[in-house]
Amino acid sequence: LCVWQARSQGRRLSSVVGAEGAGGSTASLAAAGSWDEGERAHLALWSVDIDANDGPQASRLVEVEHKGCVLSLAAAAPLLASGGSLGDLCCFSLVGELPELRPCWSKPVGTGAAVLGVGFSPNGHSLAYCTERAELGVLDRGGVGERQLGCSDESSLFSVEWLSPHEIVTAGANVLIWDVRTGRGPAATLLPKSGIPRHSAPQLLSATAHPQQPHRLAAGATDGSLYLWDRRAAASLSHSLAAHTAFTAHEADVWQVRFVRTNHGEILSCSSDGTLTAREAPAASAEPMDASTLISLEFPINAFDVSPTHGGLAAASDAEVLTFIDMRAS
Repeated sequence: LCVWQARSQGRRLSSVVGAEGAGGSTASLAAAGSWDEGERAHLALWSVDIDANDGPQASRLVEVEHKGCVLSLAAAAPLLASGGSLGDLCCFSLVGELPELRPCWSKPVGTGAAVLGVGFSPNGHSLAYCTERAELGVLDRGGVGERQLGCSDESSLFSVEWLSPHEIVTAGANVLIWDVRTGRGPAATLLPKSGIPRHSAPQLLSATAHPQQPHRLAAGATDGSLYLWDRRAAASLSHSLAAHTAFTAHEADVWQVRFVRTNHGEILSCSSDGTLTAREAPAASAEPMDASTLISLEFPINAFDVSPTHGGLAAASDAEVLTFIDMRAS
């Protein structure tokens, strides 16, 4: 593996996302946010060059102050959205050949609780967010038209992702699937385990669907477990469904999980145990295969993303560095 790190910024990095500038920009970009800095954190934009003559490089283009800790990031060219610990949703535009971060709008959403997850719809026209008070809302990319998508029994919603132009998946005590057209609460529930009281079950911090096979979903939990579902096994799309496979993947919280095809497996996950691993998805009820450790640090790895332009992976951690992997060779 080709792994390298950007120089220390003296800040713990909480989130990262691959980004694209406006039409005409050829820069390969990554945006990263910091936390645990009080009411003012920072959001930085990086240029990433995997094919530089003297080896892979990452250089910081611009850094701006951010209201509250940066808890979540999402990108849809040329926009970058961030969710903050003070309950604000912010949107920036990436402008220029070597893009700058130009603020577009910033507003409190929901009831002012920390915004733990943000995500753009597949066409980039809508933006969904979720909060620590289990609120799920949608608004347009211009920051108007906000509406709440019903309610659930969750205490918090930790992540949000679009499954399709009409469906959103969130992670909390359960994985919930919402139909944005109805606004009547979750349309389906995916249970980590059947028969486990909600108050004693581990919280799910991240949920994701396979990009080419959206019936396959995975989630990572506070106890280090990964859970897998196949929605085709449900009696109907509105029925509850227990995970067909569950196993311990990490020694601490699993902050993010993604389906990414690599030579080491298709399920990538990062954790407070300081590792980012890859493994093949086991068949239903089968024993999980051994994982390959792609990154190992002495501090928690809080988030990762794979660039839509250059295929490189960027990971944000409490080690105060951005760690990159050239995924083309993996």
